[in-house]
Amino acid sequence: MPQQIAYLAEDYFRKSGVRDNATVSFISGMGGIFSAKKSADALNTVLRHKGMEARYKHDVVEIRAERKEAVFQHLDTQEEAIFPYDMIHVTPPMSTPDFIKRGPLANEAGLVDVDKQTLQHMRYANIFSLSNASSLPTSKTGAAVRKQAPVLVNNL
Repeated sequence: MPQQIAYLAEDYFRKSGVRDNATVSFISGMGGIFSAKKSADALNTVLRHKGMEARYKHDVVEIRAERKEAVFQHLDTQEEAIFPYDMIHVTPPMSTPDFIKRGPLANEAGLVDVDKQTLQHMRYANIFSLSNASSLPTSKTGAAVRKQAPVLVNNL
């Protein structure tokens, strides 16, 4: 998860004695830090405790490396915001591979169309899916995969 990188960086800055001279920001195109409220509440508590700022609904549209500037666009207002940086970590948007998104395995959203109880494809009995490409109503994280894998194994 991208916020883990921000937490690790903040921790390193603190241990290195430079945290007081740094602004650590978590900027995301999502509407919040996490889709599940319980997890979002916990992660927002960590942000506040660590003195990190968060901005949501901002997509990075340009990195001006020579000036050390990142240009973001607010998804609601289309306004551009420029953030200077000394260090930046950018995670590109995740997407299902095109051959799945545009093929017979996908649902309307372009995800592998699976039964959320079994992880088995809704039309092809010999296909199972989990993680980022699946239509499962969960976050696309390692934690979700850890819970999905035993279900997949059991149903294979």
